[in-house]
Amino acid sequence: MLIVASSGNNKTTLNWPARDSRVVAVGGLNEDNATFWENRTDLPNTNGGCPVFSPPALPNAECGSNFSQTTSEPKQGLVAQARNVFSLTYPGANWNSTVQCGDSFGSAIGDGRGVCTGTSMSAPLVAGIAGILRSVNPLVMPGDPETTSDALGVRDALIAGGVPPGLNAWDSRFGYGRVIAEGSVRAMLGSSRATLMRNRLTPLFALYSELATDWAYVTVPQAAAALMVKGLGGPQGLIDGRVNDGDWRPQGAMVRGYPAFPMASPPAAPRADIYVLTTEYRVDPGHPPLIPLYWLDRIRHIPPGCTPGPGCDFRNRDFLLMTSSAEVTSALNDGYTYRGLQGYVYQRCTPEPTCIPAGAEALYRKCNLARDDCAIFLERQRASFEGQGYTANYPSGTPVVIGYAYPAVHSDNDALIDGQEVLLGTRIDATDSDRDGTCDDVEYPVAAIPVGDPCSNGQCNPFIVFSEGFETRGVCPP
Repeated sequence: MLIVASSGNNKTTLNWPARDSRVVAVGGLNEDNATFWENRTDLPNTNGGCPVFSPPALPNAECGSNFSQTTSEPKQGLVAQARNVFSLTYPGANWNSTVQCGDSFGSAIGDGRGVCTGTSMSAPLVAGIAGILRSVNPLVMPGDPETTSDALGVRDALIAGGVPPGLNAWDSRFGYGRVIAEGSVRAMLGSSRATLMRNRLTPLFALYSELATDWAYVTVPQAAAALMVKGLGGPQGLIDGRVNDGDWRPQGAMVRGYPAFPMASPPAAPRADIYVLTTEYRVDPGHPPLIPLYWLDRIRHIPPGCTPGPGCDFRNRDFLLMTSSAEVTSALNDGYTYRGLQGYVYQRCTPEPTCIPAGAEALYRKCNLARDDCAIFLERQRASFEGQGYTANYPSGTPVVIGYAYPAVHSDNDALIDGQEVLLGTRIDATDSDRDGTCDDVEYPVAAIPVGDPCSNGQCNPFIVFSEGFETRGVCPP
């Protein structure tokens, strides 16, 4: 879990919890988003750059961002705009008129919009960017910019997009710099063939519950771990009327490069037969457009309306994925709850199969009405799922093929599936496509920030034949 916290507004050392080394401490900038916030001379009633409170407040209250006072203190992490940030407010309400924070300031009273000042405005900006970075690669851990022994994580990507001073410098006020969303996303996506990647693949974790008779699919590893946690629901296994007995267990192919779910109980290796994309942007403009995967779930007794007892399955639950707002609306009207976005798949195209991106397959959603359960599966899995009774469409009249996704196929020994290598332009039959001595999955890791170009200097051509007649396939050293 990545925690982002405000540094504080008293021109002193960092507040708690921002001073904890595991937390990203966010200081404040002025309206120009460049100079450090250290006064409130924009207010009509100030004393030495500080707002005048009645009764008097603490010295330096609300008049400047906190920062690291000495090099031995906890470190400022990043900075973002703090002074006069325009935001949503409670309509018709002011939080603090002395510092001009609330609905009355910056726009018309009653419109639910206004300005406020403080590092409480800075931290959400950084937290929002951190959420975007996590969505680019849900497997990436928080990371620690102060150590070199861990895999590069979200905090490292935030810093990589910071200016000034940036990744390799630190300042007691600015920390590692002003966070720039585009630069941080670039760091998270990495490059191949000297070109910024616009998308990447992530496993669609598959889990099955015997008690809930349910297949669940999710790209967020913490959500998968939550489905596995036992003992949260008491004797009836219910929380707020929803089944939570921790019976879901991973199914399918082992996910290479990601050996364990965080905090899963009991521990179980992540598994996925399907890989989906994480952004809405196509790597190749010739590919079909990308459409979102909406995650929903429903709990109801089977047969519908029965009461717990013999012949009534009260543990039944169904997680499913949908690809259009019309499908989501239909499911909501049928008792489902919306849970969030789980990546993207290619929209169905014509003519098939020539329009399907290389390495991708048709992705099906079919349901077993007797189990009150819907499953997601690829073309290569269709016979198996249909043999288990997954033959009906839901909602009624909607296509059973919901798009195209990639199978968990490896033609070499690195952790990148063939589909990811196709998007990168690397070789599916070589673990070191550009023969630079570093494996493709080290330069472009499954669960960390890319550290290199796996197809640098145009070296990913099929093979090189040497004068003695031998060829190299770019195999990583042991």
